[in-house]
Amino acid sequence: MVVIALMTVVAFVLLNKQKEEPAPAIAPSAAVTAATMQPATVATVKMPDLKGLAKEDAIGQLSKMNLKAEIMEVESDKQKDGFVFEQVPAKGATVSPGSAVTLYVAKAKATQPATKATQPPTTKATQPPTAAPTTQYLYCRASTYVALRTGKGVGYKELARIPSRGSMIYLGTDGDWYYVRYNGQEGYVYGEYVSFDPNAPLTYDGADYSSTLRCTADDFVSLRTGPDAGYSEIVKIPRGYTMTFLEESSNGWYHVRYGSYTGYVYSAYVEFI
Repeated sequence: MVVIALMTVVAFVLLNKQKEEPAPAIAPSAAVTAATMQPATVATVKMPDLKGLAKEDAIGQLSKMNLKAEIMEVESDKQKDGFVFEQVPAKGATVSPGSAVTLYVAKAKATQPATKATQPPTTKATQPPTAAPTTQYLYCRASTYVALRTGKGVGYKELARIPSRGSMIYLGTDGDWYYVRYNGQEGYVYGEYVSFDPNAPLTYDGADYSSTLRCTADDFVSLRTGPDAGYSEIVKIPRGYTMTFLEESSNGWYHVRYGSYTGYVYSAYVEFI
């Protein structure tokens, strides 16, 4: 009986000792340690030279590099139509996958008659305007707008206002006035404020000015949505590039057209040419 009692006591002591000893710690795996100790890295790529490539080829090359292409078409008679002549960021610049790259692609200028509309001798008001043999377009060369009226004179009702550089279909000539169609309405516009040449100089109270501006900033001038630096930027216009002047704001900003965009640039960074 004594032996049995001793054996029971020993077994009870051993059982309690096992409960008190902590379980050994399990070392973290090498993979977990490495993952937590290694800093995350972001892959980058270097910009290739895309100048001289066709637009489609340049877009394809950027796509292979997981870069987005933003196309900026600029009318030019010096660059090859449909080919890239400038890029932002430049060749060799480091960019992250998914970044946007602006490609400046040359676009042929629209061919329009370069001569100013000639005015035949004044005809009687009862005679219809001289019919135009083929479809031609006139462009507003006023600094603000030209009024489309129901008759030949400022006393006639105004149908619409055609903005500066806006186009209209030429239907005929009647003295100092042209008979045109604009947005489905037909009427008369005064000949002094329109021209067959889309790039004709603008007129300000009878005085003609150049309609072309050039960027003179060290690197670029921002084209913005409004006439102030607080407005958002539409696109950067590089130094030496040209834009079409539309009108002048009262605070030193110019309203211009650049490629397919219209916006405002600060006058201190551009000049008339």
